[in-house]
Amino acid sequence: MKLKTVLNRIVNHPLNKDKKAAAVGRFVNWQLRSRLYKKQRVINYVNNSMLIVERGFSSSTAAYYMGLAEFEEMGFLLHFLREEDYFVDVGANVGSFSVLSSAVCGCVTTAIEPIEDSFNLLQKNINLNNVKKKVTPLNIGMADKAGRLNFTYAKGQNNKVAKKNDNNSTSVITNTLDNVCKRVPALLKIDVEGFETKVLQGAKSILHDPQLKAVIIEMMGLGAQYGFDESKIHLHLLDLGFKPYQYNPMERMLTEQYESRDKNIYIRDIDFVKQRINSANPFRVFNVEM
Repeated sequence: MKLKTVLNRIVNHPLNKDKKAAAVGRFVNWQLRSRLYKKQRVINYVNNSMLIVERGFSSSTAAYYMGLAEFEEMGFLLHFLREEDYFVDVGANVGSFSVLSSAVCGCVTTAIEPIEDSFNLLQKNINLNNVKKKVTPLNIGMADKAGRLNFTYAKGQNNKVAKKNDNNSTSVITNTLDNVCKRVPALLKIDVEGFETKVLQGAKSILHDPQLKAVIIEMMGLGAQYGFDESKIHLHLLDLGFKPYQYNPMERMLTEQYESRDKNIYIRDIDFVKQRINSANPFRVFNVEM
């Protein structure tokens, strides 16, 4: 990603737009520090949680630059989840969502990450936040059936199920969400770089269960590389009673959308979800309370 694009994203983030100089300062500080001194540091995350920032892991550096890198989705998670809930994080990477669900919201989490380097940092973040009893980390991939798939391992946050012409790939055990989930989650998050179609095909029982209230899912057109039509995901979720919403964490406002976006929050039982959001305890990030 070009420097200009990165900086524009950082300074225009909702938590930075009124403090652009401080945001640029964090960016410059990390770029210099990680090159000249240490390639890893621990930062304050949300409330009393912490996150390890390590050079080469853009999801963790994004947390340092922007607090909540995926502002709508993370804000929704923080206002929706409760201690009695179960959250499943498919494509957990270093654990930026899983730390929020278990260290901040206090709920039980299954964090699924197939790439070994990211999984190792995920485990460190679980230990750092003392949530080993709440988070079950799984170093496997999710698909429509149990077996094995090749995954790339040299593309950082963009690692994915490998295609035939992809170099630097490794074989990974796969399973289905219906097999590995402890129970039906209240919230399911899927970020698997275009393989969402197959992951959902392995979650038929979960998707049909009304206890699943919301799905956070990326649909950025990457499914086409595997021959998948992501518009079918949207239609399938609509058939199951979900509708896509945009969320404003500052105002705790959900706005129904009529088409899918790159990043989506699909919700069913909207009255239940709104009641949860309106009654949620506030959280604090960058000294901003929401």
